[in-house]
Amino acid sequence: MTNPMLATELLGYQPQLLLDELMSSVNETIYECVARVEDYLNDWIDEKRKAGEDVEQLNKEVDHVSRVYFS
Repeated sequence: MTNPMLATELLGYQPQLLLDELMSSVNETIYECVARVEDYLNDWIDEKRKAGEDVEQLNKEVDHVSRVYFS
């Protein structure tokens, strides 16, 4: 009986290496998205501060989430 080959093997890739590359790309994309959301929130807080609103609690929450979940 012949051993069936995966499409990745036919193309010269090892399946595990392909999965590793996919996971790396996904992780980089998620990291970039989170960084952009953090930038947006910081800009939003700065706008509120300039408008004279108290933003100390918002700033603490953004810092806390950044430290806990993304460090």
